[in-house]
Amino acid sequence: DDDTAGDDDDTAGDDDTAGDDDDTAGDDDDTAGDADDTAGDDDDTAGDDDTAGDDDDSISACPASGATASLGDIIVTEFMANPGAVADDVGEWFEIYNTTSQAIDISGWTISDTGVDSQCVSPASPLVVPAQGYAVLGMTNDSSINGDVTVDWAYGNEWFLANYGDEIVLTDVAGTEIFSLFYANASGPHADPIVHSGRSTWLDPLLLNGTAAADINNWCSVAGAAPVWTGSAGDEGTPGTVNPTCP
Repeated sequence: DDDTAGDDDDTAGDDDTAGDDDDTAGDDDDTAGDADDTAGDDDDTAGDDDTAGDDDDSISACPASGATASLGDIIVTEFMANPGAVADDVGEWFEIYNTTSQAIDISGWTISDTGVDSQCVSPASPLVVPAQGYAVLGMTNDSSINGDVTVDWAYGNEWFLANYGDEIVLTDVAGTEIFSLFYANASGPHADPIVHSGRSTWLDPLLLNGTAAADINNWCSVAGAAPVWTGSAGDEGTPGTVNPTCP
């Protein structure tokens, strides 16, 4: 009759059992493996388009390959946020300085701002900043397109220096913040704005310490005060060398 197994009623084997189109495992409803909200699909779970490694500006943790440091051991001393001779996406760079008497390997450090932009320092070989010496990090190390800047490590175009104002934060392999600088386009007593097209912004060389370097009032960007380096096509700055004194 209509109430027996195998028919279309409500007994075992009919349309209310596993494998049919109702609400059980393996069908098209809301269970694992289907097209709904489970892992592996196109929603917001692990493995889809919303995780680390996609097109946002975040990174996975840096490998702890370099050295730890103390606050102010490595500082930023110069940056080119708005090159004039080449495009920003190849010509931006910033210079760092080791204030200590020991070389420091910054491999595995993180450069970031206070928002979402960050980049792991991941060179092919150790990136060592010599004692009381400089290193330059930039968009690209191809000097034929970056304004003829010698770049010690290229971070690519996942991290930018905004022309209107930004932050540069350096964090070591232990996650300790070693240095941070905030600049805004109307800051600094020496120039207003602090960022100019075609010339770098630099720290006064008489103030090479973490406290002074973190204060944008000790920085300047003055036309004619910094030399035009060879091949720069007119851009002014001193990447990798001693800065001029601020007027």
